[in-house]
Amino acid sequence: MALPVPFNTNLSEEQIAEAFRRALNDMTDEQINDLLAEKLDISDIDSVLDTGSENPIQNKAVAGAVSALMDNGAKNLLPNPHTSDVKNGVTITVNPDGSVLMSGTATADVSLILPVTLQPGAYILTGCPAGGGSGTNYRMPLRKIDGNVYVGADYGSGFNFEVSEETAYNVLIYVPKNVVCDNLLFQPMVRRAELTDSNYQPYAPTNRQLYEMILAVQSGNQVQSLQSTAQLMASSDIEEETR
Repeated sequence: MALPVPFNTNLSEEQIAEAFRRALNDMTDEQINDLLAEKLDISDIDSVLDTGSENPIQNKAVAGAVSALMDNGAKNLLPNPHTSDVKNGVTITVNPDGSVLMSGTATADVSLILPVTLQPGAYILTGCPAGGGSGTNYRMPLRKIDGNVYVGADYGSGFNFEVSEETAYNVLIYVPKNVVCDNLLFQPMVRRAELTDSNYQPYAPTNRQLYEMILAVQSGNQVQSLQSTAQLMASSDIEEETR
């Protein structure tokens, strides 16, 4: 399975890994933390790189790699760990961008569980096709993993919610029995509420996940750092639960 590449640069995976190592070597811990907290303007990266050091990766490439990862990680916080399948009469196609196409008539309830851990703040859940609803309609419920507490659901126009402390959630793509899926396209996304653009964007790592990837690079384990990207995009099998 090819490793996913959640950034838009012309650099190879090996160059990306080396770029992060170069950046870490030339930045102080405080500067790295500020960068990952988006407190350091990306245009200032050049000023904290050692321009006199010999390295095959140019400083601009380092800045571009960090910038692209930060930009892509700023919107959709919800990874989709699933692959295409057929469940209870419904053909489920998981597209490369993480969206989900469903076709067929559900002979029993169908659900896909997408886990996500969120930090304090205001968020918006989107991605349910228009026409969803409660009861016998398709929808995208949000539940706290601890206690399986129902928080709300997106029926097609988005669902706003607040997180007061670090919390693990399950987002469900849920289709009840007897619902006819006529090429229903789900585009599951959780974004911070201050991001007003509701257009779907594929998942990319958060700053915290990015920091863990960088630590793997800093340890000198390039393979681990690249594999960690794949681990962010897929998880171990999750037990299916229904509403």
